[in-house]
Amino acid sequence: MPGDTVRGMSEPTGRWNRPPNWPAPPSADWTPPPGWKPDPKWGNPPKGWQFYEPGGSAPVYGMALKKSKTELRIALALGVILLVGIISAVTSGSTSTTTTATATDLLTTAVPAAPVSESPALAPPAQAAKARVDQDAASKAAAAQAAATAKADPASVCLMRPAQYGDLILRVSDPGVPPTAQVLGGGWAYNHDTNTCQNGPDFLLAGVAPGDGHCGQVATAASNPGYNADTSPAPLLSVVLVSKGNCDAPVAAAPVSCTLTGSGTCIRGGEFCPSADGGQPGTDAEGRRYICEDKTHTGRDHWESP
Repeated sequence: MPGDTVRGMSEPTGRWNRPPNWPAPPSADWTPPPGWKPDPKWGNPPKGWQFYEPGGSAPVYGMALKKSKTELRIALALGVILLVGIISAVTSGSTSTTTTATATDLLTTAVPAAPVSESPALAPPAQAAKARVDQDAASKAAAAQAAATAKADPASVCLMRPAQYGDLILRVSDPGVPPTAQVLGGGWAYNHDTNTCQNGPDFLLAGVAPGDGHCGQVATAASNPGYNADTSPAPLLSVVLVSKGNCDAPVAAAPVSCTLTGSGTCIRGGEFCPSADGGQPGTDAEGRRYICEDKTHTGRDHWESP
């Protein structure tokens, strides 16, 4: 979906609601301009994500028609003639010459005074076109401002990091509630509670409730082909990447050939690596290769995709 126009963006029906794994908009009232597309690097939004919250107001496009001066003059003239005819019928002493002169005088004096130019209707076509040009310029300025903000905002920098995984499956079970599952993007996410940049699995499991009977499992969609997340209750995962809590499916053992961290677990893309490993290759639990280097110039080496 990233890189394509997201369904619902071209016809907004409320206030813009960004997915949790996408960068924050430049302002609270920002909405995607016509034709806007998300950056593919941001990853997929949560399945079924509502991009607009109800209660907002959608932009209205179009123009209100204005009555021309000629139309107003004709209408006013007809009214004047009708009024003069009624007066003439009541006062038989008036002549047709007087009636004609009175109507002519009224047309030449009363009509120009009508405040036609003060109509509160929307702009004519030329001004509407200029408004669209101004809107495009404002959108470009907002994008430039967002890019500048991203350089200083750690959350934006986090969201722009290359995704480690493809689509992920999150399965959650709680006491007395049927297990549920959903397919989500595998990009990085910024945890504002801990002020840390977390990979997809760690961020998803951060929301799993602690305690007995609670279980959260994350797996790659690629390692669970044919898995239907819409089934209720959610079926078990055949291969689990990481889990949290008391779960009913074992976590898959890491391949022996992976590169181990100092704590004895397989490395993960994007994680910090020791300076002593700088420039060295490494392999994660799924066989993906990485290089220990500082691609993002943060001052610390990470396991980065070659």
